Amino acid sequence: MNGSERRDRQRTLGTLQARIWDEGGLDPATLAAVPSLIDLLVSERSARVALLLGRIVETADDPAARAAVRQGLASYLDLLGGASSRRGPLFLALLFLLSHLHEDSQAILARLRAEGWAGDADRVERVLSFQAAAGSDAVEHMRRLMAVPAAASAEQAWRRIVTSVLASFGAEAADAVLREEAEAAGAPPC
Repeated sequence: MNGSERRDRQRTLGTLQARIWDEGGLDPATLAAVPSLIDLLVSERSARVALLLGRIVETADDPAARAAVRQGLASYLDLLGGASSRRGPLFLALLFLLSHLHEDSQAILARLRAEGWAGDADRVERVLSFQAAAGSDAVEHMRRLMAVPAAASAEQAWRRIVTSVLASFGAEAADAVLREEAEAAGAPPC
């Protein structure tokens, strides 16, 4: 890929990131980009793309968006097994992404344990189990954890729970990605 193509790709990713991460919303173009994002994650081993896919699942109101991201599960697990560093940006971003996919907890946990990452498997299992257990009782769980507006729907409560539970994974991965990008650009560490 030449410099112009790389800049275009970075600009496109920046636009998607702004829509998803900063503005907290998804539009049809973002949802349509999911298969391309999965391909990009696999071909470039991009931690930033793994973060974006995790954020899409976290933000999506549409079950189709969640299903689209889940289509890449086998690829995510393969990348996890081939991550060059257990605490590196790609590994951490994949943990963030996989921690959103509670429907696939058995495959995710089996892979983490097979790779010898029992501590990470335990951490991910707690997050996945919490999501699966909250289900339709999300509003009640939310009220136990923090103040919830009286008019909060189960969906709003669910989103706040998932976001708060996954925040540490996302922050750790985002920090690693920013450090790696700063180093690649020759900038001082963050």
